[in-house]
Amino acid sequence: MVQLQVIELRGCSCFRTPVIKQPMQFIQARAHRVSVVVAYGLLALFVFLAGCHDGPMYAIKRANPVYSLGQWKADERLGPTDATRAEELKTLLAQIDSMSPAEQERWLGELDKIMEHDNSAYMRGLAIRAAGRAGVAESISVIEKGLEDDDFKVRMVAASALAGRQEPRAVELLAKTVNSESNKDVRLAAIKSLGTHRGQTVTETLKLALQEPELAYRYAAIASLKDVTGKDLGNESAVWVAMLEGESSEAESEEQQQSKGPGDLF
Repeated sequence: MVQLQVIELRGCSCFRTPVIKQPMQFIQARAHRVSVVVAYGLLALFVFLAGCHDGPMYAIKRANPVYSLGQWKADERLGPTDATRAEELKTLLAQIDSMSPAEQERWLGELDKIMEHDNSAYMRGLAIRAAGRAGVAESISVIEKGLEDDDFKVRMVAASALAGRQEPRAVELLAKTVNSESNKDVRLAAIKSLGTHRGQTVTETLKLALQEPELAYRYAAIASLKDVTGKDLGNESAVWVAMLEGESSEAESEEQQQSKGPGDLF
């Protein structure tokens, strides 16, 4: 705070040079102004760097709900956003199994287009899940495209979607996946799905998985064999292999007996 002092000089009064009574307050005020300038400079630098995502105003745009809402509406005018399409696919996923065969076939045509043209692995995965819930035979072809997808997560979904399918093609695709797929998680999903099927192809494929050097494959095969056979022989793969080979020998013996004519019995 600045205060003026009045002094008397031979009958006249005059003003003396102003005296700063509180020099520390003045210094603190200047320091505060400098810190504010530095803070704004750092903020401007941060906004500029953040702008690399979507132009120099990206950070401010993202913080502004009015802009975000406007951008969302603009995207919707150009076409459905990924979020909207995902919600529609989830609705279809929940309803497709209750649709008529004609409706399912119509929707499978749309799902097939998604598998052909959609760049989003998440969307393709949803399409495969929806196809897996459709009961018509045409859904197998859509699921098969999922097994050939570049994204291993989509291939995993496709392998899981084949669980419980009644078409013989489902078992063929699962056996092929177990024997030729390079991704571990996809192979494990296929082994698990085989547990919902029956037949010689199923047991032969699982028997081969029992002899894999990696423990995860052997345990997955044993879990599926428990479902397939209705037996629980423990977790030793050698015991299961012996059982399966024994059943195979018995089946071959029965076939040989049935192939013999009446004259072969004597």
